[in-house]
Amino acid sequence: MKLTAHELAVITDTLTHSLAVSNWNGYYTAQSRENVRNAIAGIMDSMSVEIITDKPNFTIDADAGI
Repeated sequence: MKLTAHELAVITDTLTHSLAVSNWNGYYTAQSRENVRNAIAGIMDSMSVEIITDKPNFTIDADAGI
């Protein structure tokens, strides 16, 4: 299974919000959730993104003074 950058961001955000709730009674400790969040943030920090688009196809349909 592969996770997208968006999915990793959702997991990180969820962990961060669960850490903000002081009386959260989940199964995992705050320290373990913080460790997982930091590990995921490290993975995301090493990711690179390249966006390639085609050159825009401009059309001039009014007198633009060119």
